[in-house]
Amino acid sequence: ESPDLEDALRASCSSLEAWPEAIRVLECGQVEFFSIWNRDENETKAAPLLQQRHSYLETLGVRSCICVPMTTAGLTLGAMLFASPMGRTYEDADLSLAQDIGRRAATAVQNAQLLRAAQESQRSAEAARQQAEIARRQAEQAQGEAEAANRAKDEFLAMVSHELRTPLTPVLGWVHLLRTTGLDHAQAANALETIERNTRVQAQLVNDLLDISRMVTGKLQLHLEDTDPGLVIGAAAETLRASAEQNGIELHVECGPLGTFRCDADRIQQVVWNLIS
Repeated sequence: ESPDLEDALRASCSSLEAWPEAIRVLECGQVEFFSIWNRDENETKAAPLLQQRHSYLETLGVRSCICVPMTTAGLTLGAMLFASPMGRTYEDADLSLAQDIGRRAATAVQNAQLLRAAQESQRSAEAARQQAEIARRQAEQAQGEAEAANRAKDEFLAMVSHELRTPLTPVLGWVHLLRTTGLDHAQAANALETIERNTRVQAQLVNDLLDISRMVTGKLQLHLEDTDPGLVIGAAAETLRASAEQNGIELHVECGPLGTFRCDADRIQQVVWNLIS
């Protein structure tokens, strides 16, 4: 009849210290009957919360209470308190009903706990499955990257082998001609020039491979000096002009002096050679 009193009872008596009967039920698993009329005055005076509880129960018209254990499968999961208002006193039939409600409530709580455990187990299994799927995808990605790296390595080695053999072919050809045939002075000079040019190309290829190794290990060094990059670009293009003409390619470079910059002339020349060749 008084929501304020009920709220006050709920707020002030939420601690187990206000319900020693419930503590005994939890410890022993036995039913507890109690009435505010036959309470232990010494116990009430010693426990301010208990005295306050009796006062609120009396104000609400509660005269008799039953506290039953919530037991299932031999386990006591909690306790339930039944209060009789309007001066009614609980009887044996009320006790049987309260015990049945307590058992049913305990079964419901246990089922809820089992359901929660099953759901948590399912979530854990799903999380483990997702982690396994992520690990599988990462492994597949790593395997794909490794296979791609191996293919790139094979392609690189094939290209390097071809590039290294290319300048050797004319060198070996002219050396054979010099040894086996009598070349005149002009032919011999042309042979030596071709051998020298292709030898330089071979040396440049080896230096390029070494540069790749230095870049991978982070040891590539730049030799900086005051240089006009325009002149370096023009000179690098001129060194390839003869080779371009032999292949029927007209090489035309428009690059004049650009001014003095702090740069590595050898690296600029290397870039130009790689772009043109």
